[in-house]
Amino acid sequence: MVKLTAPLCLNFLMIVHFEGHQPTVFDRVAGKNATLNLVKGFLQWFPCVILVLCASNFFNLYSKLMKWTGLDEYTYYDYFDQDRLETGRKILDKERKCVESARNIELASINQGSAFLYVKEGL
Repeated sequence: MVKLTAPLCLNFLMIVHFEGHQPTVFDRVAGKNATLNLVKGFLQWFPCVILVLCASNFFNLYSKLMKWTGLDEYTYYDYFDQDRLETGRKILDKERKCVESARNIELASINQGSAFLYVKEGL
């Protein structure tokens, strides 16, 4: 959270920036021009881009555009097919068994090695 302090301060100061204001401590530390000219353009247009992306998500424009262009296979589906869920569960169970067996083999090899050490120390 501490890493976000300076960017949040800069954004807040850019939002409430008004003429004739007293220089702030942040202005003294970071300098009056803490950002480059390219970044200033980015700070002006980025909120508009985010607004357009949010609006397109809200109105589901991506799916409509994919259907309009004939690329239906790239659209997202909101429904869940029971066959796909069962297939996914089987894949997940198979992978869990593989991970569990690998973990058991690793533990067995560690236990055998430690038993060997105890026998060797006893001699």
